Amino acid sequence: CDFTVAAVWLTGTLAARESIAIGTALQDQRIAKVLVEVGEHVRRGQLLARLETDSVQAQMREQEALAREARSTLARMEPLASSGAISAKALEEQRTRAETAEANLAAARSQRNKADVLAPSDGIVSARNARVGALAGTEPLFRLTGNDEIELELDVPSTDLPLLSVGMPAQVTVAGSGTKIEGRVRLVTPDVDPRSQTGKAHISFPSKSALRVGIWAEARFVLTAREFGVAVPARSVSVGADGAAAVMLVDREGLVSRREVVTGRRESGMLEIQSGLQAGDWVLLNAASFVRDGDKVLVADNAEPAK
Repeated sequence: CDFTVAAVWLTGTLAARESIAIGTALQDQRIAKVLVEVGEHVRRGQLLARLETDSVQAQMREQEALAREARSTLARMEPLASSGAISAKALEEQRTRAETAEANLAAARSQRNKADVLAPSDGIVSARNARVGALAGTEPLFRLTGNDEIELELDVPSTDLPLLSVGMPAQVTVAGSGTKIEGRVRLVTPDVDPRSQTGKAHISFPSKSALRVGIWAEARFVLTAREFGVAVPARSVSVGADGAAAVMLVDREGLVSRREVVTGRRESGMLEIQSGLQAGDWVLLNAASFVRDGDKVLVADNAEPAK
């Protein structure tokens, strides 16, 4: 028989698909400039903030002087080594000192460049922790929603997870505004939280959708009909201590017997029976825990057999 769930409604929160934390390797440097605000679109390589560079600049000038002196000394020693006035070993040691000074200068220049905090990719500034005058630390200065992509993250009851599949269309209504957007299931997680008995599904939208992170939204999924060979109301099935599912079977004379069954999918309050029952069998719907094998019950006029 067919049992159709016309639609399923699930709620969740709009979140950035790709949230990028942006910080700096320069610790304990004061922030001199902040050039962007939350909500701004930025491009890869764009300057977001600049740190004060007084100490870094002083270090770079010192390394430039040391490198300049090492190069000058090496230049004076090379002719002397050619004439034998100084040893080859002394020349090699000076060459090593010059190379070390150049490496230190390159490192100092690299530190200076780190004072410029740049956007690593295109996106939207979703959070700004940088404040002029504050010290840069280990916490991110900015967060960026990469590629402008915002999606709906849903908590899905374990019983509804089998109903969703990647690519399935969803109509999403954004809380407050009532805006309706067509989306599609991008991901259905394979794991279920053992405490909440929920999994996750992610709904993607057209890249230009005007959405904001953190807002609640509801997704509506239209489902197709699914065919059950045999199904009974889910409340008529009990599970024993050994994990075996069973129903209380009722024959035409009202005699009750316990019958173990193998269950399958559950939809719209009905549970698929894969084996143990046939279409047309009668099962006890209520008060099964108060009835034993061999008891006799009166079949109500409005009773319905298994379908």
